[in-house]
Amino acid sequence: MARPKSTACRITTALRTDGIYKDAVQKPLYVRYSFGSDQSHKVPTLFDAKEGELTEAGYLKPSARPDREAINVYLQAVRERLQQAHNIVAASAESVTGKLVAAEYDRLTKEAVAAAEAQTQAELKRAKFKEKANRIANEFSEAVIYEEIPAREAHIAKLEAELQTKRNTLINLKKEKNLYEDDKLTTWLLNYAQRNGSTTLAKSTQRTNNSFVETVKQFDPEARIGNINDVWLVKFQDFLINTPSRTPIYSIITVGKNRIKGDFLKWQIGKTRSNETVLNYIDKVKSCLNYYTIHDDKLPDGVKVNPHYKRYEFTLSRKPERVYTLEEQDLVDLMAMDHLSKSLERARLLLLFLCATSLRYSDASTLTAHNIQKGYIHKATQKGKKKGTEVYIKINPVSQYVLDRCENNISSIAMDDDYLNNLLPQILKPLPSMQQMVDFVDVSGDNDTVTYVPKYEAIRTHSGRRTHINILLDYNVPLHDIMSITGHKQIKTLEGYMQKRRKELREHTLNIFELPVRK
Repeated sequence: MARPKSTACRITTALRTDGIYKDAVQKPLYVRYSFGSDQSHKVPTLFDAKEGELTEAGYLKPSARPDREAINVYLQAVRERLQQAHNIVAASAESVTGKLVAAEYDRLTKEAVAAAEAQTQAELKRAKFKEKANRIANEFSEAVIYEEIPAREAHIAKLEAELQTKRNTLINLKKEKNLYEDDKLTTWLLNYAQRNGSTTLAKSTQRTNNSFVETVKQFDPEARIGNINDVWLVKFQDFLINTPSRTPIYSIITVGKNRIKGDFLKWQIGKTRSNETVLNYIDKVKSCLNYYTIHDDKLPDGVKVNPHYKRYEFTLSRKPERVYTLEEQDLVDLMAMDHLSKSLERARLLLLFLCATSLRYSDASTLTAHNIQKGYIHKATQKGKKKGTEVYIKINPVSQYVLDRCENNISSIAMDDDYLNNLLPQILKPLPSMQQMVDFVDVSGDNDTVTYVPKYEAIRTHSGRRTHINILLDYNVPLHDIMSITGHKQIKTLEGYMQKRRKELREHTLNIFELPVRK
């Protein structure tokens, strides 16, 4: 019978004897954690010692050294923290690695430093109040009355610091026993996004939400859902405006005809976020808090949402991102293209299909022959699932052109939408109308930045949906008919399209969707 694997780790104190320290009299002290034969982590210290000064237990021997006791207290704290980090990782992770233990040790250290700082601040506050009380006592005869208030305030501050320390101790103990119910904001943001099941989210929505949660984690990895208030939201807003965005870069793996995302490679640093993005991120946090205010039974015991988050107000100027579109002649030119590589050909067909149907890419990319019924495309939309939104789109010559080339199965030519967006400029660059320079107005904080790019660089997958709506509007298709195609529930949304489009309305004669001509 095989012996069970040991879960015990080894923690030792040692002197550095490598490199320049080989012949040094005083050598740096460090604490080494090891587990198994290949997992380890070293914690350096700021202290030195001589050969023979350490006991077998890993502490300094009794001597006349004045800092011996302070060093031993520090070494004991490091060793206990490493042991606790190991226990937590062993209880919660599938396997114990030096990297995981190091990360947990760093978290525990930050916690300890924060607790010590809170205790120091409480003592300083107490001393300040005592000084104030003494000053008042010299000026007034009612010294006892005036001393009572600052004394009690100082005592409360001390109790709050002690309470936070005890709370952290309890949390870490629960983690060691694998009994901890996580109350981190990032955990509940993920839970909120998947409250109806992860399969209800489109891949692009999952990716966007994961990026959002990573941003929250970058700002405040230890934020608790019960501590979020208006002050926190204002600080998060300032962080979003002043800190450049980060985009994860992954390797690309080819599996058959598909290219899928591989391992994470690096973070690509971008520009600061627009006010629209800032508002979107703040709204995501508030939506989560709204939900768990109502469904507080889903949170860990004793955790409640702080209602003060509702005090937050967004006061920055807003300018929605402009979506550029194609014209009928562009679609005709796209249909005439040939001799493209396989990936570019798939991208060409996908863009044509989006323009011909108004479907969002998350819906179009999952469309199969099952969704084709008697000359119509029938689809339950991802974004409108909770509202039960279904669309019926009549097949026109352009959409039929694409369906014929993929055997009524758009999912067979689908690809990651980021990858598709990267291919679109390569397809559109040869088109004459795409050479026009267009502007992007980026509003971040109080700053407006205008950049100009060729139109072919401004076309994205969502351009297909707006292209289709614009063409329908140009041919005076009634708004209620357009809404049945697009799945919009609010006529105000379409009015927004119409107002922007009518400013540059032109006469159309191609009628590539074979629409009924209305005056």
